[in-house]
Amino acid sequence: MAETHLKVDILSVRSLEDLKKNLQSYIDSIDERVKAFVEDLLESGITVAKAEAENASHQMGQYITFEKKITYADGTVTGLLIAKGETLVSQWWRTDSNGKPQEVNGSINALLATEFGTAAYALPPHRGENSQYGHSEETEWYFARGHVGDKLTDWQHATAIKPTRPMHNAFIAMEQEIENAARRHF
Repeated sequence: MAETHLKVDILSVRSLEDLKKNLQSYIDSIDERVKAFVEDLLESGITVAKAEAENASHQMGQYITFEKKITYADGTVTGLLIAKGETLVSQWWRTDSNGKPQEVNGSINALLATEFGTAAYALPPHRGENSQYGHSEETEWYFARGHVGDKLTDWQHATAIKPTRPMHNAFIAMEQEIENAARRHF
């Protein structure tokens, strides 16, 4: 919001009454300004979070949704940036203690994997006779996007997941946007 300068003649009753009306108008608009300020910050966070999730190399961002929730009660505005990730059924292979490939089944939440990555990415490559975990740069696994009855369907290929931290980066973006948003709204 642009700066507003009010001129007042302190010796004029009418001028003082006009000043009082202008100040009361500003006070009356504070709640709406604060709501708009919070919404503006949340929008900047959602923009960054979506971009981080969509640009993730592992493509799990397509299974994450972002939304904002703003509540107002007793003069307090609360804004929440909410992310929801689908839980996907996964299947991957690891090498057991005898060096034999072993199928492992489980589930993975797309949001958690995108925010924090997977242990397979964090661990150093394990090869040869020390291959107790089977994690390496070539680790592959699969997750099912659907099911028909008890049968899993629509299998997708994946590898170890590097974290892109969409929610963390959204927080940083909102924090950096506070001053600009305040200038626009107040």
